[in-house]
Amino acid sequence: MLQNVRDNLKNKVVFGIVVLVMLIMVVGGVGSVNLNSIGGNDVASVGGEGVSAVELGRAVAMRKDQLLANGVDPTSDFVKEQNLRQQILPQLVRRKALLVTAEEAGVGAAVAEVEKTILGQEAFKVGGKFDPQTYRRLIGNAGYLPATYKVAVAEDIILSHQSSGLAGSAFVSDEEINALVAILNQKRSFFGITIPKETVGDDVTVTPEQIEAYYQANQQEFSVPEKVSVDYIEISVAEIAKTIAVDEADIKAQYEQEKADFVESSEYEIAHILIADGDESASKIEEVQTQLAAGEAFETLAETYSDDFGSRETGGSLGVLTPGIFPEEFEQAVYALEEGEVSEPVTTDAGTHFIKVTSKKVEALASYEERKPEIKKAIQNLRAESFYVDQYAELEELTFNAGDLTVAADQLGLTVKQSPLFERNFGNGVAKEVKVRNAAFSEDVLLSGRNSPVIEISNSKAMVLRKRSHNPEHIAALELVSSQIQQKLQAQAVQAKLAELAKNIQSEIAAGKSPKEVAESLGYDIAEHELVKRMDVTADAQMLRAVFQMPAGSGATVFEDIEAQGGNRVLLGLTAVQPGKVEDMTEQERAALSTQLLRENANLEIAAYEEAAISKVKVKY
Repeated sequence: MLQNVRDNLKNKVVFGIVVLVMLIMVVGGVGSVNLNSIGGNDVASVGGEGVSAVELGRAVAMRKDQLLANGVDPTSDFVKEQNLRQQILPQLVRRKALLVTAEEAGVGAAVAEVEKTILGQEAFKVGGKFDPQTYRRLIGNAGYLPATYKVAVAEDIILSHQSSGLAGSAFVSDEEINALVAILNQKRSFFGITIPKETVGDDVTVTPEQIEAYYQANQQEFSVPEKVSVDYIEISVAEIAKTIAVDEADIKAQYEQEKADFVESSEYEIAHILIADGDESASKIEEVQTQLAAGEAFETLAETYSDDFGSRETGGSLGVLTPGIFPEEFEQAVYALEEGEVSEPVTTDAGTHFIKVTSKKVEALASYEERKPEIKKAIQNLRAESFYVDQYAELEELTFNAGDLTVAADQLGLTVKQSPLFERNFGNGVAKEVKVRNAAFSEDVLLSGRNSPVIEISNSKAMVLRKRSHNPEHIAALELVSSQIQQKLQAQAVQAKLAELAKNIQSEIAAGKSPKEVAESLGYDIAEHELVKRMDVTADAQMLRAVFQMPAGSGATVFEDIEAQGGNRVLLGLTAVQPGKVEDMTEQERAALSTQLLRENANLEIAAYEEAAISKVKVKY
């Protein structure tokens, strides 16, 4: 696939694609398998393209890390590798199938777009600026090389382009809008008669026998989960660092070392004009040189001549140069330029470039006073890390097989802390950490009463805990929940009696009396509304929701009684339904609804296309 794209570049066969591969040595199309599956160790083949074991392993590892970070028990089936592989492999196959169909359709990604996406990711920034070391470290932690990560970014862009193209083909018919408006803007007439709970309050009693019977029949409702609290001691680099004094001389010495090591660096914002190899390339290069010499604007020439269709619309802009992304000859040409200068023709595998440095910023060494706080903190942390290693070993030795934590705490100058009670799957404070909860509920700690092993919360923080108290799972005693049961049973009995009264009122209205007449004769409040919308602000929100969920009748009043907030009962009567009309909407409302429908139709188009595309691709496992 990489070769296919290279061939397309050299033949200038461009279908919404730009020259990408040779500039950043990353495909602007599908091709990650060629980089990820060096040994041909594929777990699936999709349209002739492989899903590598490396890709699958990386995706499984990332998903497992996400689950563990969200507090999933590491011993549960959810995080077992085999189960994760079974879930994730079909997702990778689906993605690969979409990429295969995208490549066949000529969908690609622009060099500037890939570059801009990577440089714009906040995770790779330090002090608001892209940091190459942070970039390489983070993608390395995720299992990527720079080349494979760029491919992944390009693939994401391709899939996004594909979805955008499909979304652009969606449309909305007048019939769809009319049908939706008829429902959304429907109006309903109704009344609501409120029967106060006090009407039957004195007539309802709950006996001890009823409470006992409910308690026995619904034991699980009163289950109290197992909980434990712990004593613990903890060490951390941050706390140790606070105790470390740093001499001014040490800070100055470190600053002087920084001065000696400092190499002035520059940040280049660049643009280029690419002339791809071809029969007319020589004449185009000459034309560009002539017009540059005549003072023609670089941006204008880029829009006219550049074969990098992704950057030429923005005057050839490639953003900030990141070392190692472009070919060496390209980068060396940049370094030889000052701000505003344009290079002589530079040849790479992608073609011939004219490069302009649109901005050059020189990074200077900060002053001693500016650097002093950070240097002091760095020295403290560096020394604290050494102390931390020693303290970690002491903590391990002092707490192993010890009968408590006090001896270790005294010798290490720590304080024994206490946690509140927490459950196996939920806790606050230190118990937010799944590692802490797992240790607290382990057999050694919970049943044998031993200290836990040292728990490494992070690379710079660790702790040891032991059981303080343990409350097994149990059913709450009847005396603790009897008042709760009584209130529940009483409320149920009140609602049952109120429902009977509502049925009686319904019968009177059905017999010919007006709702208002019946309500006033009983001293109940009545609310009457004529043709209101579902979001009407004059009607009670609970009544309105219930009324718009009721089925429309065929001329006769439709009744329903509901429990209202506060324990009252409301008899609702739906008397009329009027469909919404497009002509009653403003232009802005019609436009907003059309946009919403278009978005939904686009999603359906995308889903249908993806299913059809995937069904046509041959998949082998």
